[in-house]
Formats: sequence, structure tokens, C-alpha cells
Amino acid sequence: MTTHERSKFVPLVLAATVVCTTTPVQGRQPADSTSMSGHAIGAGRTVVLWGPDQILNVREAYQGNDPRVRELIDQAAVLAEESRNASPRPQRVINLRTGIGVAAAKRDAVLTHAFGIDYVFNGNGRSRQKARQFLLAWARTYDTDEYDNGFFTSVSLLVPFIWPFELVRGAMPANEVNEIHSFWRAVYQLAEKNLEHIGNAHAYTNPFSYHVYTATAIGFLLNDPEVLTRAESLYNEQIDWNLFPGGTPRAFYGHAPKGRELLARLQRCGVATRDFERSTLDWINRDALGYHIISIRLLLWAGWFAENNGRSWLSRVGQQGMKLADGFDLLTDYVDQRHTEFEETCNQSDEVKDNKSWVKQPDDVIRALACGALLDKRFVSWHGTQYGSLCTTLEVTGR
Repeated sequence: MTTHERSKFVPLVLAATVVCTTTPVQGRQPADSTSMSGHAIGAGRTVVLWGPDQILNVREAYQGNDPRVRELIDQAAVLAEESRNASPRPQRVINLRTGIGVAAAKRDAVLTHAFGIDYVFNGNGRSRQKARQFLLAWARTYDTDEYDNGFFTSVSLLVPFIWPFELVRGAMPANEVNEIHSFWRAVYQLAEKNLEHIGNAHAYTNPFSYHVYTATAIGFLLNDPEVLTRAESLYNEQIDWNLFPGGTPRAFYGHAPKGRELLARLQRCGVATRDFERSTLDWINRDALGYHIISIRLLLWAGWFAENNGRSWLSRVGQQGMKLADGFDLLTDYVDQRHTEFEETCNQSDEVKDNKSWVKQPDDVIRALACGALLDKRFVSWHGTQYGSLCTTLEVTGR
């Protein structure tokens, strides 16, 4: 269990940012970036989260006194003012397994978001400069060649810095924009290297959802077709083989392209012929509600990035007839029913984990179901509860 996975969910201002809609300064526009193979691409012509449509939604909601948007902007202004003298704490290494650099990354992402929101909606030029300061500090410090950063999910902590970069990119000098674009290319390459260390016995599990989330965000940030092709391929693979339609793992994973090693693992721990409900491989392999939530939530975010660019990922039907929304059905059983994490896991490393403090029930379950409401009306009753949502940013901006 990682520090990241134990973290509490933050207020609205800490979870959402918006893109700058001010006119970029003439003569300071970045040149087209370069793809992984060296071909010119048009960074900035695609959207991760905050494009013109999303900005219009937020502005109109603000003018209409939408309480969530008011809260977003007011919290940002307060935090930006309180942190006007704060300095960034960039880390050379982030490792979710050991906790190194995790708190600093989360703290700085939160502050950068707040500065960006304050700049866009309140016209605070000082906040724009602070956001720029924080973004450059991280791009110039984080070591994309360092193996300590190789724990597969660690780079995902950098992804939230993309939101404020989308916000201030148009007001930054071209050389700084290109510097940060180069940083994100290096982050993607590190993420790809990390995935190489995961064998087929762990295929289709949450590390791949983490990578889909990271690669999709970077791909749309840079408008890089090669990265996006890779991200979409992995996304489709997760829909096909991480989403489990019910029945026995032997019957299902016996047909999977990477199923042989995986099935051997499940056979060794005695679950290959057991009947399971509709779920994910993390549920079968790890007996982990938390990892199940991570898998489907990150796929939802990646799919949302794609939908913002006119690509219909969220409605994709997998080879066994499963849609991403179907992965949320399992959670309805655990709103009132308790679950002990890792009790029947197939992973030996899970046996030493603290299974009582990781997933908060029903809090985390209901917050995840609120995300499901963005995919299918059968989950609408879980939206707008006192527990909030794991997808507040998506709810506020819309598509």
C-alpha cells in the first residue's frame, strides 16, 4: 500500500484548475514541438482537461453563481494569497513505495493549481508568476533518468502539474514552454521504461491503468500521435482484459493474449476456477477493493481526456461485451458491506500491508460511485452526496 493510495481527498480548489483564456503575448508563442520520433507536432492544439469549451462552462457557471464553481475560485484566491511567499519544493526523486518526495509533489501541485485559478479568474499577475515558478522548478529538478523514480506508479504524481501548465502556457516565453514540453517527453519515456519491469503475470492490472492515465495526459498535452496511439492501445487492452464479465478466471483469461503467466499465478493461489462477480483483475488477483477503484477511476480520467478531443473512448465495448461503466457495479455491494483488503490475495507482498486503513468505507466507495454517475445513469443516486466525488474536476468542467 502506497502513501499515494492512503491519501485523503482534498477540497475542490485542490482538485481542479482551469486553462488561461487570456490572449497570449505576441511574439512569445512556442514553436511546434517534436514527437518521439522527431516529427513536428502541434502541442497546444489538443486538450487534456481545460480547453475553450471547459472554460466557457466554468465562466458561465460562475456568472450563474454555481456554488461549486464559486467555491473553486474563492478557495484558490485564499490559498494563493496565503501562499504568496511560498517557495516550490521540487524533488529529484519521487517514490510512492517509500514515500520519498510524495508530500512535496502533492503540496506543490495544489499550490500551482491555486495560483493558476487565481490568475485566470481574478487577474492576479503575481499568481501567474508563482505558477510559472513552480512549474519550471519541477521541470528543472526531477530526474527522469533516475531509477529511484522507476516504481511504476510514481510518475503519475506529476500528471496534475499538467493542469496548471495548460493554464499558463500561453503566457510563458517560447523557450520555457519548449523546456517544459521536453520535460514531459522525458517523463513519458521514463514511464515506458517503468512498464518494462512488469511481467505478464501482472498484465492488465492497475499499473497499466496508471500508465494509460499518464500517457494519455502527456499525449494530448503534446499532441503527439505516437504517444496517443500507444495510450489508446493500452486503454483498449484494459477494457478488453482488466474488466472481468463474471465467471471463472480460467474461462476468461484462457483466451487473453497475455493470459498464460497470469492464469498460472491464479491457479497457484487457488482462484482460477472460482466464480467471481463482474469486477476487475485487481479484485480477483489482489482481493483489493482499493486497487479495483484505482483501475477503473484512472481509466475514466484517461477516457475523459480523449473525449475532450472528440475520441469516443468511454463508450468502447470490450471483447467480452464490457464497458468501463460496468466496472463500477461491484462497488454497489460495498456501500453497506465491509471488505477486508488483501485477505485472499495472490500477491505475497500484500500479506504485510495494513488492510484496515487503506480503503475508507463507505466514503471511498461512494466517491468512486459518484464517478460512475458520469458514465451511466444507474449510478446517479451516488452523485451529490456528503462524501463528494473522486472526479470533482470532471464534474465542474464538463465535456
